[in-house]
Amino acid sequence: MTKVFMANGVTGKVAIYDGPSDAPFTDPLGNLDKLYFHSDLDYVSGLDKRTGTLNLPERRGSDISFRSGKWYEHTLFAHGRAGAPFCLGRVVDYEGADLPLVGSIPIQQCAFDTSASVGGEAGSWRFLHLATDGTNVMIIEYTFNLACTVGGCIVVPETSIDWEVVVTDKVLT
Repeated sequence: MTKVFMANGVTGKVAIYDGPSDAPFTDPLGNLDKLYFHSDLDYVSGLDKRTGTLNLPERRGSDISFRSGKWYEHTLFAHGRAGAPFCLGRVVDYEGADLPLVGSIPIQQCAFDTSASVGGEAGSWRFLHLATDGTNVMIIEYTFNLACTVGGCIVVPETSIDWEVVVTDKVLT
């Protein structure tokens, strides 16, 4: 299909879409499947990009709650926006891969001898997710242990992650 670039000097509208019909130009929301760009649509813009390193400590014993997990909040920076902005983030080059901070991402799993476990399940995990509030951008750490019987708690070792966050112009609350 032929791509069409259309601009109207009177209205100031600009669009790129699959032709031959001009419907994507006149009704962009009704033709999103044919549209590549339209000046009437409200796109997300990045306002500020920050990078840094987060050092996550070793978690053991009371730091890792049996079957219910524990939450730890790590403030990265103050975003300076009114309300809680929509942010995009990633963990940069963690063990050779970039990990998008979308939902909760597992970064560590530690297993041990299942003879010390409950019902054959064993291990501890560390998950991260990106969060914002009215003041800060944070990474929330969640640790979870499935086998914290007598002498059976597993240590989640310390690690460091390099992160990158883009604060956008969209405010969530």
